[in-house]
Amino acid sequence: MPQATVYYTCSYVPPEIIWAAGATPARLLPERRAPGVVDGYLPRDYCPYVRAALHTLLGAAATAVVATTCCDPMRRLADVLRYERPDLPLFMLDLPRGNTPRARQYFQAELEHLHRALLGLTGGGRDPQEAVHLFGELRRRWRRWSRQPARLHSVLRKALIGEEGVAEPEAGAELEAEAPPTASGEDQRPRLLVVTSHPVEPALLAEMERAGARVVAEDSCLGHRWLDMPEITCSAEAAAWAELAASYLGRPPCPRMERPRERLNYLKGLAREEGAQGAAFLALKYCDNLSYDFPRMKAELGLPLLYLETDYGCVLSGQVRTRIQAFIEALGMQG
Repeated sequence: MPQATVYYTCSYVPPEIIWAAGATPARLLPERRAPGVVDGYLPRDYCPYVRAALHTLLGAAATAVVATTCCDPMRRLADVLRYERPDLPLFMLDLPRGNTPRARQYFQAELEHLHRALLGLTGGGRDPQEAVHLFGELRRRWRRWSRQPARLHSVLRKALIGEEGVAEPEAGAELEAEAPPTASGEDQRPRLLVVTSHPVEPALLAEMERAGARVVAEDSCLGHRWLDMPEITCSAEAAAWAELAASYLGRPPCPRMERPRERLNYLKGLAREEGAQGAAFLALKYCDNLSYDFPRMKAELGLPLLYLETDYGCVLSGQVRTRIQAFIEALGMQG
């Protein structure tokens, strides 16, 4: 396994690019932090993910960091790192909001530039086609478990983050030895769809199941949106970056992208396909993109909706548990 580790902050950063550059991609999902060291840089009423990421990156031993221009807090994270960590190479991937031919062409150029820059750090890379096929195969393996989100997320975190930030893509083989469990026709638990922008904590999904629900699908950047990407054939190395750009922009959009109708139709289709009877909307405090998303979901998704606001990380307080249990009991009474 290569020694170079490159952290990335967003699921629109293709790990294929980092792998092809000869480094190990590691998704940055830092632990929840108490107020403290970052207060001198960012206010407390600020994106809790960005605050936790800054706390980690101020002392991280990494080869580089790749972030995206997905929101203003992420840009401010980059500003602080450039000032406080000039020794840590930082790359900002400019992410288009649309999926037009011009947007795909622009994003392709961004990916090519990122690949060249990372090669300059690592000194040597791998075959881009090999990288594309590797992660495509991993997605196909993991997709079989999409109806068991809690188990899937436990493995995804090990594969994409790993112990102490060292990703282990081969960890996906754990699921190969297991057959995805299938629910019997006698399973009468309320079927729940989980909607959010950030990766879901497996413990939170497990709590919903303990409360009596069956989580049948979740829409997050480590769930359906990352797994349900258009297939990449990558028949030639020259086509790798163009196909990557088209696949990443063509996947189900997150709340940040300017495709609200497409996103709503995707969620309606996912709920219909999985027979969801209710939805849990997990909101990150101070996240404007999610704040715009919720009113549309409430008005048009057509399902009973539980709104849970968190400050990043899995905080299963008594209040949160009570709200989850009450919502699931209400779904059960509706039949």
